[in-house]
Amino acid sequence: MPTSLKDAYLYCPRCGELFAERSDSLSTCSECGLHLYHSPKPCVGIILVGDDGKLLMVRRGRDPHIGTWDVPGGFCEINETVIEAAIREAEEELHVKIEVDTVLDSLPEKYPYNNIEHSILSAFVIARIVSGQPTPDDDIDDMKYFTAEEALGLPFGFPSLKKGIQMYIDERKKDTP
Repeated sequence: MPTSLKDAYLYCPRCGELFAERSDSLSTCSECGLHLYHSPKPCVGIILVGDDGKLLMVRRGRDPHIGTWDVPGGFCEINETVIEAAIREAEEELHVKIEVDTVLDSLPEKYPYNNIEHSILSAFVIARIVSGQPTPDDDIDDMKYFTAEEALGLPFGFPSLKKGIQMYIDERKKDTP
């Protein structure tokens, strides 16, 4: 079981003193006054829709959750929007250029890494390939197209993925008269 952030970081990174107060969202140093917020890290999940309406799903080739199905995506970098992160991640993971059509919503999630449980906030976008043929990078074990309904039945490591795909299905229903 991964350690929570509040239990992983016991000492102030500024002065080295033991944090006087710690909660799931904030650690406070009584020595130097630092407030260390345990805010979620922003991520993007790309619901990549093919010409036939099927979704390109990828199987994780690395931990966390190696061997489970996922959508392409990853962490946002400093000074990067969700759309910019989606475009960059598609290029890095699949070697394709995409166009983001819709930003759906974001969902909170836990991300176990280095035996520490990090909080993330995954924004889901709907996108399509505008250039290139998907070729998986080394962190992807497999990739296949599935209908959205088939994708809902895949084994996911992150529960938010099922909710993200359901958001896509709900959005698609709104667009259908």
